[in-house]
This record gives sequence, C-alpha cells and structure tokens, in this order.
Amino acid sequence: MGTDWRRFPDREHLRSALTSDSWAVLHAAIVEAAPGAGPVLEVIDRVVSAMVYVGDRVLFLFASAEGNPSDADTSVANAVDELLVAEIERGQRAGELDATVPAQWIQRMVWSIVYTGLHATGDGLVARHGVDDLIRWTLRGAISAR
Repeated sequence: MGTDWRRFPDREHLRSALTSDSWAVLHAAIVEAAPGAGPVLEVIDRVVSAMVYVGDRVLFLFASAEGNPSDADTSVANAVDELLVAEIERGQRAGELDATVPAQWIQRMVWSIVYTGLHATGDGLVARHGVDDLIRWTLRGAISAR
C-alpha cells in the first residue's frame, strides 16, 4: 500500500503532513508505554522502546525540523515533552532519578541518547534489534540517582 502523493499540492505540504503524522505516531507510542504505571526507570525503558519502535519517525522529525515543531504541531510535541518531563519529575521525587539536575536536562538526555542510538543503527554501528538495550544502559548511567 503506497501513499497517494497527488493529494499534496507540493513537496512542502507533503513534508508538513508527514511531520504532523510523525508527531502523532510518536505521541501515541509514548502514551501506549503507560507513563505513570510502575517504577519510573521501567516506564522510561518502555518509553525508549516506544521511541525506538517508531525510530524512523523520530529520525524524520530531527531531520525535517531539527526537533522543533511547527506551529501546527506544537500542541502534540508539547504533550510528548510533558509526558516525559512528568515521568522524570516523578522519578526525581521518588529518588530514582538524579534530582540535582533540571528535569528538562534529563528529558534532553533521553532525546539525545535515543537519537544517537537510532543514528548509530543507520550507520551500521549497532543492529536495530539491539539498540534498545544499549540506549537504556547508557541512559540509566546518565540519569539514575547518584
């Protein structure tokens, strides 16, 4: 099943539609990871797995807008960030995550390490099926309580 490219008047409209769809798919994957259900590190593991599962969408978002959403996508992008930050703050309150740094710093670490892992799979450095564990291991070392 292919995309009917003729539905879009030009390349910019197509890119915009793909970007909006990618944000929506990423948001749905993170919601499905059940934020708030269980220990924070386990939730973050599930969120990372969700991000890797829709990794092509994540890479597309970084490539198309360098991670900055358009005005049309701001609300769903903010919802993605709010889910992650809320989980991080919960982990900081519970003593599972490093509380000496801002939650937004940890959120950026999550995005950075996921992006790095996904990019490494594209470069052939790591197999896609094994990158989940590597990302989680690296992330836990970076954000766990000291």
